[in-house]
Amino acid sequence: MHRTERYLSQCLIAFATILLALLLEMLVVSGGLVYFWPQWLLLVVCYWTVRAPDMLPLGGVLLLGLALDVIHTNVLGIHAVILLALVYLVRKFHKRFRLFPVLQQAFFIMLITLVYQVALLGFEYWLHAEKSSALFNPWYQMTIVSSFVSWPLLQFLLNSLSGRREHG
Repeated sequence: MHRTERYLSQCLIAFATILLALLLEMLVVSGGLVYFWPQWLLLVVCYWTVRAPDMLPLGGVLLLGLALDVIHTNVLGIHAVILLALVYLVRKFHKRFRLFPVLQQAFFIMLITLVYQVALLGFEYWLHAEKSSALFNPWYQMTIVSSFVSWPLLQFLLNSLSGRREHG
């Protein structure tokens, strides 16, 4: 397969997986399962940022964040700003990140998810202090753990889908 064909194939896979992550974000999860639902879009965007940093421009990340704001009916720009800042951070360290074993990568993803959750809750508390009960709900933070657990599986699936072999 030529380099251009491989790049186009990778772009198509990235687009499809990002679209699937957006659909998973829209899925209405009932009961206690909502607390264990990973931040799918954050995970997939982090994967593609590490795998091919130039494939997903920051403007595209901004649009994905705005889409999350619409999906979660937040004030426009909250998810966008947080996602943009975190993708910038992941992009800055993507070469080091690739060298980490999968478990260490999962810990880094857990840290990224923690920052995402705290920033999101901070914005929500700042804007709607009287309605922000999630800030004081410890179950809400289980998303961080589920993202940690989901990372190796997601990485394995996306690597096999795109034909890439990982070591570590």
